[in-house]
Amino acid sequence: TQDQTMLGKVKDHPEISRVVRQVDGVIDFEIDALSKDFGEVLQLSLETKLESSRAEYRQVETGHGRLQDSKSRITILVSPTNVTITSHANMLLVEIAKELLPLRIRLISEDIDTFHRDGDIEESFFGKLMKTDFQYPVEAFFEA
Repeated sequence: TQDQTMLGKVKDHPEISRVVRQVDGVIDFEIDALSKDFGEVLQLSLETKLESSRAEYRQVETGHGRLQDSKSRITILVSPTNVTITSHANMLLVEIAKELLPLRIRLISEDIDTFHRDGDIEESFFGKLMKTDFQYPVEAFFEA
């Protein structure tokens, strides 16, 4: 599914465009500025359904973090990668400087693998595939 929202102070003059696409546990955001008339930093708060008392955030690498509890994992990927990602309980907080727009964000929701050794630490096959797809999107080339 896809949803596009225009955000801003005045209904007829939106300042931010947000497009959200969701398919099979993967949510993609595209955020872009329609004007530069807003503050220096935007903050996107993403509340998850993880158990807030057990949710732990870990930055895997620049632009890639994981918030997980004992049963589920939410992986967040951002491009460009120099965006600040933090967490508070079961929320992911993304601070977006306006010079970094347009911005792409991908959230990958998956169950923790409790069967295999280190399944709670290592990425699943699905998570790796969705990360690669985000970092190196498929392109189509046509010859006339």
